[in-house]
Amino acid sequence: MFKGTALLRRTLTFVLLLLLGSACLADAASAGTYAVLSCSGNDAPVFQSPIPTGFGLGVNDECATLGPLALVATSFPATNGSGEFLQAAAQWNAVTPSSALSIVFINADGSADCNLATDGWSASYFWGDNGTNYGTSPVSIDCHGGPEGNGEAGYVNQAIEPSRYFGFYANCNGACAAAGAANLVFGVRTVTLVVEEDTGPSLQPSEANDLYNQAGWVRGTFQAGSIATDPSGVCTMQTVANGVVVASYRDAAPDASNWAQCPDSPLSPPNIDTTGYHDGSGAISLAYSASNAAGVGAQLSRSINVDNAAVNVALSGPSEAPATAGTQYITATATAGLSGVQGISCSLDGGPAQWYAGSTERVPVSGLGNHTLTCRAENNSYNSSGQALWSAPATTFKMDIGDPTVSGISFSKIIHGLKCKRAKERVRVPARWVLARRHGKLVRVRRRAHSKVVRVVKCHPRIVKRTVTVLVKKKRHGRTVLVRHKKVEKVVLPPKIVGRASKRVAFGKAASISGFLGTSDGVALAGHTVEVLTTPDDGLGQWTPAAAVTTAANGVWTATLPPGPSRLVEAAYAGDSTTLASSSASIHLVVPARVKIHVSRRRTPWGGQILISGRVLGGYIPAGKLLRLRIGVAGVRGTVGIPSVRPNGRFSTTWTFAAGRGAVRYWFSVSTLNEADYPYAPASSRRVYVTVGPG
Repeated sequence: MFKGTALLRRTLTFVLLLLLGSACLADAASAGTYAVLSCSGNDAPVFQSPIPTGFGLGVNDECATLGPLALVATSFPATNGSGEFLQAAAQWNAVTPSSALSIVFINADGSADCNLATDGWSASYFWGDNGTNYGTSPVSIDCHGGPEGNGEAGYVNQAIEPSRYFGFYANCNGACAAAGAANLVFGVRTVTLVVEEDTGPSLQPSEANDLYNQAGWVRGTFQAGSIATDPSGVCTMQTVANGVVVASYRDAAPDASNWAQCPDSPLSPPNIDTTGYHDGSGAISLAYSASNAAGVGAQLSRSINVDNAAVNVALSGPSEAPATAGTQYITATATAGLSGVQGISCSLDGGPAQWYAGSTERVPVSGLGNHTLTCRAENNSYNSSGQALWSAPATTFKMDIGDPTVSGISFSKIIHGLKCKRAKERVRVPARWVLARRHGKLVRVRRRAHSKVVRVVKCHPRIVKRTVTVLVKKKRHGRTVLVRHKKVEKVVLPPKIVGRASKRVAFGKAASISGFLGTSDGVALAGHTVEVLTTPDDGLGQWTPAAAVTTAANGVWTATLPPGPSRLVEAAYAGDSTTLASSSASIHLVVPARVKIHVSRRRTPWGGQILISGRVLGGYIPAGKLLRLRIGVAGVRGTVGIPSVRPNGRFSTTWTFAAGRGAVRYWFSVSTLNEADYPYAPASSRRVYVTVGPG
């Protein structure tokens, strides 16, 4: 008995080592095995014992001395009234719960009545599938020299054909006796079933909105979980995002007494923030895996396209446009990440938003007045709520459509001025949104487009009659000839500014200027403000307002410039809701410098010295050489020095006369040079005279 038990244990150890080795390799293989153990400190739930009623053969399903799986003869008499058991039979049977599970190896040992055969019993192991027995293994008994009581029996350790069921039975073929200890016929103490499973768990995402189920491009945070089921149980599960394990499960204590040794439970779904991969954009890998008790695995994997990049909209177009140019367009250009732009939504002047598919769209704008276009763009990347990403904040572009204007400026008068008169004109007012008070509150109200009559000043050019000579065709002596012919025709005299674009004004004097403002089609703009801008003629271009004037009924305006340096002068019109801005060409106001001079003495002997001093008025004294000193006598003159001038305009220098004879009258003068950064025209001081003679 002990020899057989030791052999059984060695064989069982070999089977389990083989089993564990195959399970370790199951991740890479297409099939694996696991062991189902009966009565290893627990009961044997995988076995069932169907016994026909009235057979009179009892069973014991406890892990008792006789074995957990025992077939025991009952003490009540058989149906013939004797102490024998007639044609009684019973069995223990284990059936795999799924066709995916097949028993491929068995290891069992037990106890039996030493007089099993002489008492009229037979016992055997059996296995098979679909009602067909593939094999049996008769029970042998080792009673160690004694026929009384129970002995070691039923040892089996072998590979079998893949079978769905395995069991053992005992039956009485005729009249049988119960001679074994405790009425034991045949019982199995320990059973190890090596079960092969060819398929891995059934694996799927845990919910419909799982990250794995997302088609197209995604953004933001998603749940990523899985559910697995398997006949042998799900013992491990794992979620891997871009090669990193983000969730896992492993059954630390599988139940080896059951077919399903691990529970079928979902893996709790973690939240995966897609902004943490590839700087928020790109493809990431997502994989779910699970393995059963046999170590056979299953996996779901796919690539997820991620785009968390911002969406932007840029608007371009003219900020101002003449009404005569027809319909204008503002171009909306959207940019997005890898998912691309789905479309652009634009609202013009607060109206309903219009949808434009694509990344670029030209939005038409027409009608006099100020127009505002607001646009947003949407990409093709969706979050867990099914919402794509919009650009934010919305981009706004303003365009002013008005009548073109013309501005003129001159130092002279305008001749051939337009003839103007007041008239009524019907104009079209576009739809717009305004603020109105309703029940004491300011609300936005949309005013519909309408027409109205306005008063305007209509001007037209002057027309004169003039006699002109033209060539006409006439018949002379049967031939066509050209003959000069005089006729009177009407000639249009457009307004024009007569005068020069440059005017010279004395130092310290004011200057009068005038100009004209009107539309390009001849309508004078009355009552509009024109700003006069000036900049010193020093090359720096620092324009400043000098005056603001209002146009008269015929569009003409006048202004007076205060005293100052040489200047460039322009007229600028800022425009309004129906007319465009315009500016005139520059005109040049030339102002000569003012230089004062003084000599210390009007008479001096030969060899004497005088002090020449003075001041340059007007300020704006540049650094460097600005002045020259000139001297003259008896019709001869020349430049004899370059006095230094201080920032306040004052200068001084000395002059020493050489030796001479007689009396000579010299004159001195100081002139400014033509410097680019000095805003006064060159000018000279008056001449001062010094008489040189004998002491």
